[in-house]
Order: sequence, then C-alpha cells, then structure tokens
Amino acid sequence: MDGDWLIPTGNPGVVYPGYPVRTRPIAAIKRKSPDMSRTTVMTLLALVLSLLTPTAPAQSVEVQKDRIVTKVKKMDIVDHGDVVIRLRKQLDERLLTPKKKWQQYKPDGDEAGINRILHRGRWERQTYVRGGGAYFSFETRSNDYDDRPDIELQDNSLTSGFAGGDFGVVMALPQIRRLGDAKLDGLPELITVADPKVLKQKLRAVRLADAQTELGRVYAVRSVRWGESDRIAVVQILGMDEDGITFSWRVLEKKPTPAR
Repeated sequence: MDGDWLIPTGNPGVVYPGYPVRTRPIAAIKRKSPDMSRTTVMTLLALVLSLLTPTAPAQSVEVQKDRIVTKVKKMDIVDHGDVVIRLRKQLDERLLTPKKKWQQYKPDGDEAGINRILHRGRWERQTYVRGGGAYFSFETRSNDYDDRPDIELQDNSLTSGFAGGDFGVVMALPQIRRLGDAKLDGLPELITVADPKVLKQKLRAVRLADAQTELGRVYAVRSVRWGESDRIAVVQILGMDEDGITFSWRVLEKKPTPAR
C-alpha cells in the first residue's frame, strides 16, 4: 500500500509525496437449506481478518488459508457466495482507501479530493469493482469502470478516453509544483480547446508523449464523454506503491454537455 514519500522543495512545510462479472444481489436469491448461520459466516470473516493482521505468524499463514477454504467448502452455496462478495468488497476498501495522513492535503472546493487508483491488471481478478480499481471518475468518485471513469492507470501512465467513442488527454505540467498553483488560464492550449470536436481533430494530428507517473508530478486532464460530461481537471501524485498511486485532484472547469 502507500509508501511514505517526501520531495525536497523550496517551500518549507510543503509535501510532494510524490472484469469481474456482476452477480445478482444475494437478497434476491432464495436460500436453500442454509447449513451455516449468519454468526458462522461472521466468525469466518473474523478469521480472515486475523489472517491479514501483522501479528499472524508467517509460518501459519498458509495453514490458516487452508482452514478458511475448508470452512467455506462446508457452507451452503448462497452463504459461500455471500462470503466471497464481502471479502472482495473488503479488499476494495483496503486497496482504494487513502491513508488518513493524506487528507491534510485535500484541495479546497466541492469538486476535489484525495483518492487512489490501482495499476490495471494487478488486482482485476480479485476486486469487486469492475476494472480492478484502475479507473477513477471525477464526477462519481468511483473506481468502477462502469461508473463514468475519467482517468485510467496503465503501464505506469495516466490516460483518459478509453470507453467507446469517449476520448481525453492527460498532460504532465512539470513547471507546476503544487496542485493549488494550477490555473485554467495556465494550462496547455490542447487541454482548454473550447469545442470538443475540434479537440478530437487536433488529437488525431499530434502524437503526445505518455503521461508517465512520477512522484509529486502535476497533470492536466481533459475528459470528454459524449452526452454526459466534459471536464478539465488537475491531478497530483502524492504517493506511489506496488499496487497503485494516491493522488489529489480538483476540477477546474465543467463544460456544457457535449453532443456528438
């Protein structure tokens, strides 16, 4: 998970910390001869939690895993599915919840925040959210691919525009050291083009460098989803780890809903 990162700067006190398938809700499935009570299910979940704590002896981890699998095999099929879903949601929470230490760097404004995004493909088979947590939406603040994503983390690069005819662009802003210093009138012209159709034509005519992730780097994002939204935002990477990145973000402009 998050590492502790500090980038020396000239400003004292400023920190630059640098598809699973959906299933029907369990409530909608008629239970058949439940063999295990809700209490038993919760006991199993508690056992899994204890396995994940640092105090668990390393040599016993595999043994505990085997015990969990054995208990699950004895469950009614619906309880079995319930446990799987709960564990996947719990994994999402652990992987995608920023550490409390980052909240002090939350940008001002309603459309701003501190969030995480995971490397595409690393957790795709285990997470509950579709897409393995590799996506993020400035509108819904969700990491689910099905929930209007604006950015994606893939191959250590941030990208935008990856669903259907939607498109976008992400550009690094090396001249800006703090997210709060990024202003709309100081962003690259390619980001601020008024007409999204003109922007799409311009993007076809140029070859942009990948927006490689770098600790402390600030990026400008333009995300266009036809019939839904057109946003300009800025992102700064606060922390990097083997699972993904922790970042701050702020929407600078919401343009009129674009029509095809």
